[in-house]
Amino acid sequence: MNSDRQKAGGADRLAGLSVLVTRPIHQQSSLLGSLQMEGAHTVSLPVMRIDPVSSAKAVQKARRQVQNLDQFQWLIFISTNAASLGADLIEDFWPQFPTGVNVAAIGRSTAAVLTDRLYLPVLTPPQGWDSEKLLTLPELQDISGKRIAIFRGVGGRELLASTLEERGAQVQYVELYQRTAVRYSVAEIDEKLPDAAVNAVVVHSGESLARLVELLQRSNKLEHYLTLPLVVPSSRVASQARGLGFDKVYDAQGADDASIKSALWEITQIADITD
Repeated sequence: MNSDRQKAGGADRLAGLSVLVTRPIHQQSSLLGSLQMEGAHTVSLPVMRIDPVSSAKAVQKARRQVQNLDQFQWLIFISTNAASLGADLIEDFWPQFPTGVNVAAIGRSTAAVLTDRLYLPVLTPPQGWDSEKLLTLPELQDISGKRIAIFRGVGGRELLASTLEERGAQVQYVELYQRTAVRYSVAEIDEKLPDAAVNAVVVHSGESLARLVELLQRSNKLEHYLTLPLVVPSSRVASQARGLGFDKVYDAQGADDASIKSALWEITQIADITD
């Protein structure tokens, strides 16, 4: 392996990688550009689409909840989508953020959106990117009687809310968007993913992983992709991936660009990937 490539931050430190990125299309540009700047080839295959809630009932409910923001002691944001859409609503109703309301986020990227938009301190796990890590934080242990709003998409995991309720909190969901699987024909998948098109894969959620597996099964490509290095954002998704049969799973311990790139850099140390 070229020793120059081993210099952290080098322009070609990811050279030799051809990376499949599956994030929703509106969230891909930062990661794609960052990977390309470090020498990687990238292939885009968004497997999910994110759309703001559009029904009058859903929009009115979210607006009403944000109008009553000062009645909560904690706001928890599940994703960058929840943070961005939530900040839009909060800015509409609260030119000055209400006092006494604490803010937490799952993941550094989500926290960064809130800090940039709302100029607030945001509690987030120092490592990891899932509800399990957030629930270990000391600030969320003694919360009996506290009112908590969880900003998220429609549906999803219930672990966070159910655990907080077990600890005595009163929890409401503020649902701001919905996730929809992107549809591809087998011909479209074959065109986007010809044989040997990629040698590493990145997924950002368990739902995206499950959808990718469905698409690969339909196009008879799954067996090959199970042998490729797979970068995931958390130990939970890593366990899910291994259960699906992926051989080489790398837990980035975060969904932000820096964490993903760090995991991909680890992959470049495998000679048969990059040489």
